[in-house]
Amino acid sequence: MFQRHSLDVTDILHPDGQNLLAFPVHLPDHPGRILHKGGQGVDHEIGKDVATQYVLGWDWMAPIRDRNTGIWDEVSVSITGRVKIIDPHLVSLFFDEYKRVYLHATTELENRSAWVAVCSLIIQCQKILANILMVHVFTSKDPCGMDLQIHGFSAEVGSVGIAVADTIRATMSQEGWQIPLFKQLPSGY
Repeated sequence: MFQRHSLDVTDILHPDGQNLLAFPVHLPDHPGRILHKGGQGVDHEIGKDVATQYVLGWDWMAPIRDRNTGIWDEVSVSITGRVKIIDPHLVSLFFDEYKRVYLHATTELENRSAWVAVCSLIIQCQKILANILMVHVFTSKDPCGMDLQIHGFSAEVGSVGIAVADTIRATMSQEGWQIPLFKQLPSGY
């Protein structure tokens, strides 16, 4: 319950036509029985598959028969490059009365192509302010071509004047797509 999930639908899309994305939703194994009066749990079968207790029903709320089954948050369609940036996370620690900041970023990069990606992850402030250095490039090679985790990126920034509402972006360039993971041997295999 309440899990995030992503699907790569590249291979099944019709680039020149319309596409329809449907999500099958299945009822819980123990739907239970709800009386018109409500009450706590009614026949108590409703509590067997529950992840959040309030859907069992209380004196202030009737039980919810499907226990919030289905899509509970936004569904978005996004286009990524060959390498997908997953869950970028930026932590800032301020020093010297907010004159200096230590930035620590973590992210996961997922390469689903058949090529080795030599990636450069660039983290920079969208707004360039005077006397602020916000760009640091961390390059890492992924020998397997599948998953790559970058941990411990850090940059010390002097004369910080970043407003709270400034946006910090994590982007990755599309350079380094030259080395195939699988090469054909002279024997043809």
